[in-house]
Amino acid sequence: MGDDKRKTVISGMVTLAVLALVLALVFRGQGREILQCLYAVPVSGLLKLLLLGLSCPLLEAAALWVALRPQMPGVTLGQTVTASFLGIFGNVATMGAGSIPLQSWYLSRHGLLPGVGVGMMTLCYALQKTTVLIYATGMLILQGAWLRSSAMDLSRYILLGYIVCAVIILALILLCTWEKVQRLALWGIGKLPDTGKWQKRKAEWSKNIEALRTQSKALLAHRGRCGAVMLLYAGKYGLLYTISYCSISLLSHAELSFWQVQLLSSVMVLIANAIPNVGGVGPAEFAFTLLYAPYLGAAGAASAMLLYRMASYFFPFLVSIFFFLLFRRLVRKPDRR
Repeated sequence: MGDDKRKTVISGMVTLAVLALVLALVFRGQGREILQCLYAVPVSGLLKLLLLGLSCPLLEAAALWVALRPQMPGVTLGQTVTASFLGIFGNVATMGAGSIPLQSWYLSRHGLLPGVGVGMMTLCYALQKTTVLIYATGMLILQGAWLRSSAMDLSRYILLGYIVCAVIILALILLCTWEKVQRLALWGIGKLPDTGKWQKRKAEWSKNIEALRTQSKALLAHRGRCGAVMLLYAGKYGLLYTISYCSISLLSHAELSFWQVQLLSSVMVLIANAIPNVGGVGPAEFAFTLLYAPYLGAAGAASAMLLYRMASYFFPFLVSIFFFLLFRRLVRKPDRR
């Protein structure tokens, strides 16, 4: 555990360093004005905003529950809530690399094959990306004329967001369902030694890879279940974009309506998904200030961004530490299977 702890600490420090750099660039020359805006925010409004921020991982947990029920009939909503927050912790503490493995490891403690867990988490991630595309497309169809009238040329950013998201979705689905990919993985496993513990490991890995393919295909074939999962994700993103609106409202900026904020926030997430990031830090801050500065001013946009990220990123991460500590206690116990 010593090496794992060091890696987690190092990853967290890198994430914090990137965050500090991003905030320094955003706040450059505006620190005093931003602090004045934040001081004016009522404590009650801030608490409500933080509680709203917790609704997003809870809706994601509901989506996971719907997706996992065929493979885990006994799965509880509490277990998927834990998996959802472990995903948040893994995204920040391991710079995104450990999110899905951590979730699948937790679910394997409750009887789900690791291969199935990885496949389900990966496909759910692909469905989330698909929901982002559909949500943004709907908002652009309904309010695209208003966005074009703002004289902001966002076409290249939006196009890049569509392309990157589409490529990611296709790659993830093929990874989970394309037989040639699985055959290549099985071929590689077959080249490993047949002696000692390797024989047992090879059998277990082969079983997990086969389960990944068959169960992933089963989920995608069930259109009603996929639709229900995507509806829950749509609710999650609707609430996420509502956090943006509430953050702006707390700063007494009335220039933008609720639906205009929904449009700008959906485009913001689409753009942020197309930019490389470290633990979810960087692109969201850039995209938020890019889209909202013309309407709120540089200081207003930076202040609203701070409130938005506090509710949607920092506070859920702090809560996720509690779930990670519970998971560590579970890992120390004997495996239930």
